[in-house]
Amino acid sequence: RTIIQSLAHASLALGMIGGYTLGGVVFDRYGGAMLFRLGAVAAAAATLAYGALAWRDRVRTEPAP
Repeated sequence: RTIIQSLAHASLALGMIGGYTLGGVVFDRYGGAMLFRLGAVAAAAATLAYGALAWRDRVRTEPAP
């Protein structure tokens, strides 16, 4: 269990480092507006994925008529 938690923390840390680095590159090359747009796209994709999973779980747990 400890190994899995350590791997999860390490992957989160690497994701943050990669995000900061990639965000800096995008900001330097394309500006803050593009970085904001990419953040909005990522947030929209996460919202759609969450909604799809919630809908799937709701469909699975509803009793059949």
